[in-house]
Amino acid sequence: MDPLDLRSRDELLVAAGLSVIGTNLGWLDPTRAWQMVARAGAQPDVVVDDSQDGYLDEVNEAWLRLAQSVGVISADRTFLVSVAGPGAFALPWALVRLQDDPRMAQYLVVYPGEPEFVTIGTETRGLCGVTTEEDGVWLLSAF
Repeated sequence: MDPLDLRSRDELLVAAGLSVIGTNLGWLDPTRAWQMVARAGAQPDVVVDDSQDGYLDEVNEAWLRLAQSVGVISADRTFLVSVAGPGAFALPWALVRLQDDPRMAQYLVVYPGEPEFVTIGTETRGLCGVTTEEDGVWLLSAF
């Protein structure tokens, strides 16, 4: 798999139902955000069973609810996102706007069917991450 660059990352984000506005330094380094989500002892807020039909749509819905509850999504529907994959952690946050039918769990993956992404707020210190684990897809938040 080729390392992600800004262009290929932005193409993924558009396919996932997001409008890419630009890049942003954010209030938290992307690598640190990933460490918070993937830290030992982390407890998910939500676990989606990845053995059931339609689980990726359920992940999208659960992410939206959780991200809204911790303030990741601003009033103008913008937020910052970091995706997983070779070279991705070296990239700055992508500043994006949520569109009407996001399919982030389907496109923001390293392997098909295994969503991996972290989002943070532009106006708050909310964080919401999605990782695929042995027992399902985990959604974790912090604020």
